[in-house]
Amino acid sequence: MSNKKRDYSAEYKRRIARGKAKGLSLSQARGHPKANEKYVGKSKPIADNKLQISLKSLREGNSLSDAAKEIRVSPQRLRNQAKQLGAIRKKGNRWVVKNTLPRKMLIYSNGEAASIIIGKFHYASKLGRYMAGVKRFLRTNDIKHLKPFIGKSIKDQNNKIYIFETNPNSLYRIATSGNESFEQVYRIII
Repeated sequence: MSNKKRDYSAEYKRRIARGKAKGLSLSQARGHPKANEKYVGKSKPIADNKLQISLKSLREGNSLSDAAKEIRVSPQRLRNQAKQLGAIRKKGNRWVVKNTLPRKMLIYSNGEAASIIIGKFHYASKLGRYMAGVKRFLRTNDIKHLKPFIGKSIKDQNNKIYIFETNPNSLYRIATSGNESFEQVYRIII
């Protein structure tokens, strides 16, 4: 290998000149855009499973820095990718996950388990309460956990209606069929 010294000053000038030729601002060409400017650097996208972990961490109230640390990426990289996907927004001084993101969730309806995409947060919350009630019923065999959901339903993202399964025998059969659990299916779709 050669011990040739690098000329950092010349490299920096070339980078700035290339950026100016592309029509970028000085801060964009340097690789550190201002808050209202788009980041133009090429960074490797964060894997979907890691992005899901970081969004969950943000939903739990952790800071963006803590969420990024959890998946071992820089906070800037996480912020840039999540903003580009439209998954987060600024609320005061903190970054929070948008409630309007579609979610893939498990539901027991018509005697079977199905994975559906829920578009609205209040539907996802309602479905989450139903699945928690089913889990408590299966654990305790107490039908009172199912009573609030008898005759209730939700709509998926395509406005298809799913009626909550409240028949105890059907719930036992579905639970023993070995389908994915609620925790394995629930995820934000980006």
